[in-house]
Amino acid sequence: MRIQLEFPASKVQALKTLMAEADIETYKEIFTNALTLLEWAIAEVKAGHSLASVDEAHERYRVLVMPILQNIVKKSQHQHSLVTDGRLRS
Repeated sequence: MRIQLEFPASKVQALKTLMAEADIETYKEIFTNALTLLEWAIAEVKAGHSLASVDEAHERYRVLVMPILQNIVKKSQHQHSLVTDGRLRS
């Protein structure tokens, strides 16, 4: 399947910069990597985990906050609240 996307020039430049930093040669490769990371992030959030950057030297962490992940948390919490004793409530 072919997917066509339109980006403003500033986003295209940001994308090219990321590709250069990561030694990625094709748009397909960068989107495949981004999709893999997003799939993992969603699975972790669904499992009740937070995603964070950890600075072990200073014993600090910074939790990743993204609208898509917040939506997954809300959806998971709602679905969890519908289940009681293994039965669905209405």
